[in-house]
Amino acid sequence: MFKNYGEVAESIQQHVQSYLKSKQSNANFKTIEDMQKLIENFPEFKQGERNCTKHFNLIEAIRGKIGEKSLYTVSELEQDMCNTQNDDK
Repeated sequence: MFKNYGEVAESIQQHVQSYLKSKQSNANFKTIEDMQKLIENFPEFKQGERNCTKHFNLIEAIRGKIGEKSLYTVSELEQDMCNTQNDDK
């Protein structure tokens, strides 16, 4: 249920890659039928675009908070402290 920052970022990257593949395949139409299919699928395409934008904005906000609170440095310090304690045993 809960994921760490790396797992969330990876999931969003996969979501964006999937969207970009869809976008690329929709851009290549050669017949009227291809164009008709694109128009029929346009609402789903736009929904995917909105979802990608929303998720991207969320991950950027999270990344901003991580930097603002120096959480990478804190995490590194915590890990160093744990490793030091384990070395003493």
